[in-house]
Amino acid sequence: MPRNAKSDRPPALPYKITIAQIPEQRGLETIERIVRERRDSQLIIFPESTFTVSNLGVVRKLRSLARMYDTALIIGIILHDKQAHYDYAFYISPQQVQRYQKVHVHWTEVHVPGNEFRVVQTPHCNIGMQMCYDAAFPEASRVLALMGAQLIVIVSAIPTEFPSRFATLRARGLAYSNQIFLAHCCRPGKKFSGHSTIIDPCGDIVMELGKYTEIRSKTINLDFVRAWREKERTYEFRRPDMYSLVSALRTPETQPAPEDEDHKTENSEG
Repeated sequence: MPRNAKSDRPPALPYKITIAQIPEQRGLETIERIVRERRDSQLIIFPESTFTVSNLGVVRKLRSLARMYDTALIIGIILHDKQAHYDYAFYISPQQVQRYQKVHVHWTEVHVPGNEFRVVQTPHCNIGMQMCYDAAFPEASRVLALMGAQLIVIVSAIPTEFPSRFATLRARGLAYSNQIFLAHCCRPGKKFSGHSTIIDPCGDIVMELGKYTEIRSKTINLDFVRAWREKERTYEFRRPDMYSLVSALRTPETQPAPEDEDHKTENSEG
């Protein structure tokens, strides 16, 4: 008896994401209002440098909010201590707090760069964390995908000098090439780009915000990652032995041109 095609479809794994595209330093009252109003989301994302602090006491208060409303947050926090400046993205949930320190620091910034990538295991999915300039380096997203990320979250504060369409193109390319969902939350305003997005594993935009303050939610089906990887099989055909130059060369190098095949054939004759 032929199987019913409809029954063979993978089960939906709904996961609701809220992007809170808000300016920096809006205070805990604003964060609490957003978390309270969007508590039906599994994840609420805030931009890079939502808070700038001299100590991390605010993290304890955000953890209390996550527990009170039974949801998870990803939020950007800059720490200025007596020694240095650090640019962090925190994953905060009732179960855990994880911290990612920006690895790729822009040449206009003075933050201390981090030295490890971070994939957070949550009850719903594995989330890779990135910040702003990290997105310019596709190797970083590939590492997160290989570490098991099904969703990559990028929090950023991109200035208007860098057109938002470039950030969106980057994000779509990263989602498509790694076959993952990607959520990008960028600070809005006159000096910043806004235009946060959620992108599916095929590189299609499933939600896009405007330039100014805006809060929107979208439910995605996490099983799309598995289903698309089964249909478009790339990971099992990777050739890591061929990619050594990615880590061996820091900048583009002029390599000797390969010898012409016809020339080699002529020299090998008689």
